[in-house]
Amino acid sequence: MNDGLSDAKLAAITQDKYGNMWFGGLGLNRYNGHIIEHYPADINDSTALPDLNIRRIFCSRSGNLYISTFSGFCRYDYLKNNFQRQPFGINASDSRILEADEGVLWMNSEKGLVVVDEKKGTVTELARHPDTLIKKIAKLHIYAFATDYKEKVYLGTKSGLYIINYKTWQAELFKHNPHDAASLINDDVQNIVIDKSGMVWLSTTYYGSTLVMFNPLTKKFTNYEQLHTLKKEWTDNRVLDLLIDKNGRLWIATLRSSLALFDTEKKGFT
Repeated sequence: MNDGLSDAKLAAITQDKYGNMWFGGLGLNRYNGHIIEHYPADINDSTALPDLNIRRIFCSRSGNLYISTFSGFCRYDYLKNNFQRQPFGINASDSRILEADEGVLWMNSEKGLVVVDEKKGTVTELARHPDTLIKKIAKLHIYAFATDYKEKVYLGTKSGLYIINYKTWQAELFKHNPHDAASLINDDVQNIVIDKSGMVWLSTTYYGSTLVMFNPLTKKFTNYEQLHTLKKEWTDNRVLDLLIDKNGRLWIATLRSSLALFDTEKKGFT
């Protein structure tokens, strides 16, 4: 299959509601198990991709497939096998997407942080929210999204970890405090995942990344700097992504130090 992809370096992968695999890099590809289809870009064709620099691909629980590129944002039309640009009237170029509740999507856009209701077709611009902190968050670029699927959305930015309770619309900010060892070690939050016990795992900063656990009950941070040891496999510790598997284990993808597995119960590397 590698020979059929438009680009060997992939930035995004997802599976749609029909089981097709989608791959994005310098080009968008759909693999149905037999053949690979390439999708062209044409800035003058409203049913085509605006450019081939694919940044994110996201499939919602209802099956809607969204593609975020360097300059645009599209929804795939399964029946016509083409694209609708700027669905819901927004351009969420180069944005991660989070589905907090079914059909409720959080994303960056040219209007700031927005919440989209797929069923109603409505867009809530948080930059217009009456709460001062939420209004501030909406103007930031969000590098990481996560949710507990109950009431909270966790947002990673270069200025700290923000938490929004989307039931009460109250917000909190957590930043590094040099006088508190249980505070966030660095304000540059790049990745966020939540394990089955409710603990929130982060990676902070791109260069010299640190693995961090946040306890929502105590609101304390535990910083794991074992990745900074002089062991050969950790000479370069730039964390690119985090994932919690079905067994509750934390997988850590790094730039040069390969793959690490962290036991979230024993709180140690395996």
